[in-house]
Amino acid sequence: MTTPPNPLSELLVAPGSENHLDPSKDSERPDWEQLEKAFFQALEESAPIGRERVLELCGGNESQASEVLDMLRVADRNGGPGLERVGGIRDNQGDRRDGERFGPYELKSLLGRGGMGDVYLAERVDGAFDHQVAIKVLRRGFEGSETARRFAIERSILGRLQHPGIAQLLGGGTGDRCEPYLVMQAVDGTPITEFCDARELSIDERLSLVVQIGQAVQFAHQNLVVHRDLKPTNILVTGEGRVRLLDFGIAKLLSESGLGLDSHQTQDMRVLTPEYAAPEQLLGNPVTTATDVYGLGTLLFELLTGQRPSAANSAPRGHERGLSLPSSTVWRQRTSARTSGEKESVLTMARRRQSSPAELRQRLSGDLDSIVMKCLETDPARRYDSAGQLVEDIERFLRHEPVLAKA
Repeated sequence: MTTPPNPLSELLVAPGSENHLDPSKDSERPDWEQLEKAFFQALEESAPIGRERVLELCGGNESQASEVLDMLRVADRNGGPGLERVGGIRDNQGDRRDGERFGPYELKSLLGRGGMGDVYLAERVDGAFDHQVAIKVLRRGFEGSETARRFAIERSILGRLQHPGIAQLLGGGTGDRCEPYLVMQAVDGTPITEFCDARELSIDERLSLVVQIGQAVQFAHQNLVVHRDLKPTNILVTGEGRVRLLDFGIAKLLSESGLGLDSHQTQDMRVLTPEYAAPEQLLGNPVTTATDVYGLGTLLFELLTGQRPSAANSAPRGHERGLSLPSSTVWRQRTSARTSGEKESVLTMARRRQSSPAELRQRLSGDLDSIVMKCLETDPARRYDSAGQLVEDIERFLRHEPVLAKA
């Protein structure tokens, strides 16, 4: 298989080479707002870019350019994000394994691909039971690698996370070709953003789903697990409106006690999805439970406005920390539609939330703006103390009570 060109290929060089910028040339601490803007501009470049282009995006600030280069390396390392649904990725038919047996199960169809393995719908064929499961198989060529060790950690993580909001581990083993595999609960669901828009859920209904997600994330945190890749494709909603959190393949253990894991096995692999990553992930800083709080804030922003904060952040600012407020994002969409001819799309966005642009802006203004922006603080210490605390604030909002975010 021919690997497509990587737009970041000129950047992925070892520190100390000629393309690596020395941050000592500029002692000024880079501003996160400017860093984020340059970073996402670099990601959107269609052609390969190098040192000079990054420096240009940073306005000639070498310290800032050095930070952006490091962020790009982190984003590209190990081949990308966690599990993606097949509809949004290239499907390499040469790697398909339909019909293969893993224990008593036969693979039926590919559900998705991730950084470590492929996930298949499978059926039990030994006659003992008649049911379907999802089987995650380590991708060929990774046996004995750091990726294989991470796969083992995922099994250990899932084994301790028994919660109705988390897809359950049912078993695992080693295939005939010595590939490890995990047997998981098959979730018949839709990514949360698609589910909400297809059913035109109101703001309150969307918030209720975020409460479910937050409760599952809080449970993981109580078991010393940080998911660190919270995004719509990893959060499915069933037809009954129940949330299922998937893919702990890049989760981080906050403690290895009792798992029999060496410390090197749980080191941060720095695999992430840039659009949903917290600042500390992009900068390569330590990951904590606050990282998932940021991820929940990003998801909440998207569910409320139809945009991710990274996209909305290119607009005029309405907040002291630089990010656009959700209410300002909606109003800007409405205002720009008057001249851009996109009025229908703006009205559609609001209608999918059982509202109009003006009503939606009013609904988001105030408490919801404050809740979202507290999640999206650049400094982890200024975010909610826990996912549970965020859940409690959303529930206060739904009960029309004062919220902690404005205290």
